[in-house]
Amino acid sequence: AKAAMGAMPNKTDRNDARGLAQIIRTGWYRQVHVKSVPSRMARSLLVARRTVLCKLRDMENAVRAVLRESGLKVGSPRRKQFAARVRELAETDPTLTDITEPLLAIIASMYRELERLTRRALESVRVEPICRQLMTVPGVGPLTALAFRATVDQPERFRRSRDVGA
Repeated sequence: AKAAMGAMPNKTDRNDARGLAQIIRTGWYRQVHVKSVPSRMARSLLVARRTVLCKLRDMENAVRAVLRESGLKVGSPRRKQFAARVRELAETDPTLTDITEPLLAIIASMYRELERLTRRALESVRVEPICRQLMTVPGVGPLTALAFRATVDQPERFRRSRDVGA
């Protein structure tokens, strides 16, 4: 449509409408699938969860950077031991404690919200028979099954199974 519209000498709303009408008359378009509301909601849930997870990593890296400025390294503690390790390192300097404590509070809150979003995703997978069937494939977990289900939406719109990959 952009190429056809770009060939018009004068760009006006009237000429754009005429160009779109011509494209429709000649059949120079393909039908676009509009995903169902449940698919869009599942996708939004997965995007929200991924966003929180990425921001959580950013916050942890910010805490690591603050400590590294003082020559302290957090290392690779487990998720639940991260805050304790940071407090242990920062306790010698009150300024570091003042900087890291608010960040640790934000991280704790983000973990709670991440768990909430993950639980919500797992609940939606439990009630979805197609997701449960997808999870019988080795290596496919609940989040992958939900992402695949939300992406494909209506499998009957594909003539061949290999068209799904594209």
